[in-house]
Amino acid sequence: MLLVTLYGDKAAVVGPAGDHPFAYSDVDPQKIDRICAAALEEPDRHAALRFLTNALLDLQSATAGLRNEGLFASHELEEGVPTHSDWADAQQRSIPLLNVRDGNLLKALGFMVEALPGPAFILRAADSRAALAVLLERDEVPEISNVRFSNLSPISYALAQADSENLDYVVLLAGPLVRLYPVKTGVGTGQRGRTETFAEIRLDLLSTDQAAYLWLLFSAAALKKNGTVQRILEDSARYAADLGVRLRERIYDEVVPPLAQSINPECPP
Repeated sequence: MLLVTLYGDKAAVVGPAGDHPFAYSDVDPQKIDRICAAALEEPDRHAALRFLTNALLDLQSATAGLRNEGLFASHELEEGVPTHSDWADAQQRSIPLLNVRDGNLLKALGFMVEALPGPAFILRAADSRAALAVLLERDEVPEISNVRFSNLSPISYALAQADSENLDYVVLLAGPLVRLYPVKTGVGTGQRGRTETFAEIRLDLLSTDQAAYLWLLFSAAALKKNGTVQRILEDSARYAADLGVRLRERIYDEVVPPLAQSINPECPP
């Protein structure tokens, strides 16, 4: 059960399950409306519960509908990317695509789609092979094994196929959900396993003023060599490195001296 209360120009929401359900107030009613509509489109209550759990966690985020799991630096993704000169153009290209799904979305994003044996496709950007794509049915979950994917999870199957095709990215689509996974190990600021490193967009939750992320992360222009994904990865790596330097400096300048004095009062400050 999801309880929504409207007051003034705000909303409060409680639910959907458990002894200690989520509870948020002062939320944009349009965000709640999109979440409720999307939950009703899920194929069963289990899928709806999984969706609501993730969606409500991001409810008060400025980038609701965008999920980053260790692929990019979140600060760069949320603060840096919108300042680039290509943001406005990407916005105009993306807004008409928020209601497009599956293979039609891939083509609208500028890819040429080439079928492979089995449930996978090669995505071509101009004359180069940019990524491998898999399209899931609404009752299929990226991380759960499936007969259609040779008894592997869809993402494990896709990564194995991408390895054999020597491709750098996997694009996974499941209705309004679109994910981007790097194929090579060690890619991403989070340093996680391959199946745990991805960026995700929910087309039914992403607001129009954030729509540019769709083109900048998932289009043929984004995934080509020296495209926007590579640029954001490089900017993320630089931000993470600079953050590490600043953290070390603060530790040596602000933490170590008083710690040393507490251990040895005769130690100079």
